[in-house]
Amino acid sequence: MREQLTRLLGPAYLGRKFIVRLVLAVAAFLTFATAEYCITANATLEGGELCSLVAPINRYIETAQVRAGEPVSAGDLLFELVPLGRYRVQLSVDERDIDDVAFGQAGALVLGALPQVPLSIDVTLVTPVTSVVDGRNAFRVEASLPEVRDRLRPGMHGIGKIAVGERRLIWIWTRTFVQWVRLKLWAWWP
Repeated sequence: MREQLTRLLGPAYLGRKFIVRLVLAVAAFLTFATAEYCITANATLEGGELCSLVAPINRYIETAQVRAGEPVSAGDLLFELVPLGRYRVQLSVDERDIDDVAFGQAGALVLGALPQVPLSIDVTLVTPVTSVVDGRNAFRVEASLPEVRDRLRPGMHGIGKIAVGERRLIWIWTRTFVQWVRLKLWAWWP
């Protein structure tokens, strides 16, 4: 041990000294460096206001663009209208990340049709409803668009990122793996 310490601190072995200093610098960087932690989720643009037209009495549709002769009852939904210019964003947030999402958080949305135009979003609703998306449980989170562009249309898909706060880089890069290890250890522990 003393010989290795002498080699590290003595006049020779410059390569070894460089490697040790590089490892120490990387460790210090990962310990103290922080970045904005964002939750990434698939996003869909939806109409913000839904208008419905219902049948006032029991009859059938005689002539229409929608299946003539189909019986309708009072209160049946005939079709939906969504005004252009009011939108909401539906985000599918993975169940591992939902604990970090809260009402009022800001974020950004980039749509596949408009990748050069990032849009700001604000979380308006975190629902307790889950669905399976790409083989994983995902929670539905709704967000609003404070600024609406003319080229937006309902049904556009993209990626949304919700800003959660400053975290250490090492935590951001390793949290998924650490969560997986904790879950597996808990499952295997008697």
